[in-house]
Amino acid sequence: MSHSYTDCWSRPGLDRRSRSLLTIGALVGMRQPNELKNHVKIGVANSLSAKEIEEALIQLSTYVGFPAIATAITAAQEALQEIDMLPPEKA
Repeated sequence: MSHSYTDCWSRPGLDRRSRSLLTIGALVGMRQPNELKNHVKIGVANSLSAKEIEEALIQLSTYVGFPAIATAITAAQEALQEIDMLPPEKA
């Protein structure tokens, strides 16, 4: 499995930023919040900004529906807070 993952991410044709955006979109659509959190952090490491991730989620909302996007927003916010790119929510 690790080998196929490495092969996929090292192929020519798309940069790592683009691959991160595509992966985030797929994980949102599949409602995989735990993996989404990991890939939001990977996306930031691949030069995505918090604003770009937010815009991707807004774009996806029309296509995946409210329940999927609500779960994704929570996961993305948690991931960004964990890497200090978003202030913690005030209760």
